[in-house]
Amino acid sequence: MRELGIGIVGCGSMGRSLANAAQAVGGRVIAGADPAEEARAKFAEQFKVPALASVEQLLGNDRVHAVMVASPNYLHSQHTLAAARAGRHVFCEKPMALRVADCDRMIAECEKAGVKLMVGQVLRYLPDLWRVLQIVHAGEMGKPHAAAIERLWGTEGQIWRIPWRAQKELSGGWLYEVNVHEVDYLCQLLGEPRQAYGVTAKFIQSHHDIEDFAVATFRFEGGRVGVLQGGSCSPLGRYEVAVFCEGGDLFLDRSTGVIRHRKAGGEVKEEPTSESNVEPPVQREVREFVEAVREGKPVTIPGQDGRRAIAMIEAAYRSAASG
Repeated sequence: MRELGIGIVGCGSMGRSLANAAQAVGGRVIAGADPAEEARAKFAEQFKVPALASVEQLLGNDRVHAVMVASPNYLHSQHTLAAARAGRHVFCEKPMALRVADCDRMIAECEKAGVKLMVGQVLRYLPDLWRVLQIVHAGEMGKPHAAAIERLWGTEGQIWRIPWRAQKELSGGWLYEVNVHEVDYLCQLLGEPRQAYGVTAKFIQSHHDIEDFAVATFRFEGGRVGVLQGGSCSPLGRYEVAVFCEGGDLFLDRSTGVIRHRKAGGEVKEEPTSESNVEPPVQREVREFVEAVREGKPVTIPGQDGRRAIAMIEAAYRSAASG
């Protein structure tokens, strides 16, 4: 395929980010689609391509070979299915969907149509978190047996300025909208999940109807344990990652960008992740998708990975609801 024509579904900030990345790696943005007139106008002005009012119009263009879905969470499944049925390859932003059953339909339709399906889980590629994976996977501290991630911020964040994100029915809740990143990342550290436990609460009065504090604990294969704490009840904010291995441990404070790790009996090592020279994360995931389509090779973050994260979150919410 000499030129990969790409259509963007959802012309908001994430859609524009994907479009920029696609152009940077040799894809050609053919058009965008969004029901919001303001978003369409901004997209059309920036990329000098048509911005259409419906996904159907976008899929009617034969020059569109692949679609990048950056619409609101509750529409990911609908738009992916439409693209697959039209024979288009799909890059779907996180969360893949809001129900495991929808993920299954998305995977099945893409397989039936013979098209690629990749899910955007960009956290894997952020320089500091990518470096943590490098250190752990090098094996010098032995196999990881537990990990803990804490990601908190306040209710005043920009995320709430977009109305659909503040509605649980449309965004899915905090774990879907935000912590699906960390759920996927725990799998990169610890492997395949087996059980989930969850607790959620809403402590602060706010205009949104989703929880502002959530704790999820996951059991992974081999008895490994992953703990996630997230929410929007902290004006101070905090984002830290800890990994405990057989022969050492590692801590990352994302506010300072410093990784500290130590093998048992050894010296503490510190490294600033600002020194990590990596490809821009969104550009990297888009490049990997474009290369998979062009070269006919497997995608790097397949639908099964996206489904796994949704299954973990769905189970954690069931646990929280049932006690």
